[in-house]
Amino acid sequence: MNDINVNKKLSVLVIPDKVLIQGTKMTLKIGKKVGGELYQKVANDDFQAISVAVKEDNLEGLYSESDLYNVGTLIRIENIKPLKDFFQIMVQVEERVEIEDVIPDGPGFKATYRVVPDIIDLDEETQQEIIEHVKDLVSEMSQNFKGSQTYIEQINKLNDLGQIMGYVYPYLRLSIEEQQELLEIRSLKDKSLKFIDILIEQKESINFQMELAAKFNNEMNRTHRENMLKEQLKAIQEELNDSQGGSGKKDYRELIEESEMPEEVKEAAFEEVDKLERQGPHSSEENVIRSYLDLLTTLPWGKSEIKDVDIEAARKLLNEQHYGLDKVKDRIIQHLTVMKLKQNKQGSILLLVGPPGTGKTSLGKSIAEVLGREYVRISLGGVKDEAEIRGHRRTYLGALPGRIIQGMKRAGTTNPVFILDEVDKLMAAYNGDPASALLEVLDPEQNDTFSDHYLEVPYDLSDVFFIATANSFRDIPGPLRDRMETIEIGSYTSYEKFNIAKQHLIPEVLEDHGINSEQLQIEDEALKTIIEKYTREAGVRGIKRQLSAVSRVVSEKIVLGNVELPYVVKSDMLYDILGHELTQYNRAGKNNPQELLQD
Repeated sequence: MNDINVNKKLSVLVIPDKVLIQGTKMTLKIGKKVGGELYQKVANDDFQAISVAVKEDNLEGLYSESDLYNVGTLIRIENIKPLKDFFQIMVQVEERVEIEDVIPDGPGFKATYRVVPDIIDLDEETQQEIIEHVKDLVSEMSQNFKGSQTYIEQINKLNDLGQIMGYVYPYLRLSIEEQQELLEIRSLKDKSLKFIDILIEQKESINFQMELAAKFNNEMNRTHRENMLKEQLKAIQEELNDSQGGSGKKDYRELIEESEMPEEVKEAAFEEVDKLERQGPHSSEENVIRSYLDLLTTLPWGKSEIKDVDIEAARKLLNEQHYGLDKVKDRIIQHLTVMKLKQNKQGSILLLVGPPGTGKTSLGKSIAEVLGREYVRISLGGVKDEAEIRGHRRTYLGALPGRIIQGMKRAGTTNPVFILDEVDKLMAAYNGDPASALLEVLDPEQNDTFSDHYLEVPYDLSDVFFIATANSFRDIPGPLRDRMETIEIGSYTSYEKFNIAKQHLIPEVLEDHGINSEQLQIEDEALKTIIEKYTREAGVRGIKRQLSAVSRVVSEKIVLGNVELPYVVKSDMLYDILGHELTQYNRAGKNNPQELLQD
């Protein structure tokens, strides 16, 4: 068909979001003002107009000649229906046209044009093959949508390639550029191939989206089903518990969320909760899981508030609670000073070594009071099982966490003062070496990820102030000694023992026996006699033991009421109260036996 030149001027209908293609019928919505003006213009032109798309839309709807594509379509307006806020226009797209001249016409445009029909470069047989192929593609695409049967039947009735493309085109998702490109192709062969490419691409896109939607729906259905089953199981368990006198069940998920666990620990905890929720009401594993979750949710995890160390107050407190030991207290004060300069970051572990009864454990308690921290103590004497330190694996019946984790649970804070008493009395046996297990605990480079077999997740011990005590330095394994800073505590002198007994031991003993200083008084000479002749030790435990014996005798007399108060214990009364002296000091003879042998 030859090009037809038409000099007739028609109004231009600018459509910013759509390209009209020949062989289609479209329903358009346009603004009230534009629709009214258009009606007046097209009424004089046999209700014909030119539809043109714009290269780039703008919010104001004001376009210049350069904004318009120069290829559009000739349309016939079959119906204009005024509605509340817009005009609804039914148009029949008749021909593709090329705009020759654009003339401003008020707020819009008029244009002259020429019709540019398709170039038919396909024979009838090829056209029929393309038509069948297009119908097959459309049928495959339409099967994914409900209610598409009527649409497919309508397409099957068409036998014109242009009509089929015009009928399918409005349902394709194409950009303005792609729509305009399809409109401007004049070769029927090229347009058909392009249209088939678009259909194949759209079909693959629809299939992919349907596949994703199916997977999503399956996942949603599975999740919904699991949630429903969990809710039903929860309701059943609550009903059973209510019938047994109350549920008492803990909301572990809420407890885990409220805790300050690291994310990796929370993930492990939620896995255990999921496992717990899958257990039956009488499962033997339920109590094991609950015990484990109880431990996880009660252990301290987050960083605790650390109070500033007042060095002067610390020295004063140590002097009040401990007589003598000046070098030891100086060494402790130096350690606390370093902690203060390092902003309380614990980087070492103290080892207090000294004879029994010299105040090693009580020094640790005083340090906790100075620092304003919780105090925890465990005794390691005679421990010969590694599981006492690292815990038992939960696969064993009656499994428990190790003493370190149990101590942290008791402390309720991540930075207590932790006393490890009698580390020199750890014993190796067939079931492991507990001293080796302590290596990780007492190493500042490793204990931020301490591994307990029962806990199965890393636990941070780096903020704990560990203080170990021992009677003998040589009985501690070498690798364990190397991880601690040693402070040696020597024996007390008789003068120091006297002052310790006077200031600390006598008030403690009187309080322990329910009497006071107005009921019992011990003369200084009697106290010195107890120290020198009834005890023989480096520490002061024996002195306290003898003072307790004196207090028991006096308590009996007070209860029987046959004694005048205050009861004063003198040196010559100790034989009747305590019996024979345990230590005797003999005067040296006039003749030295060693000299006689030499003679």
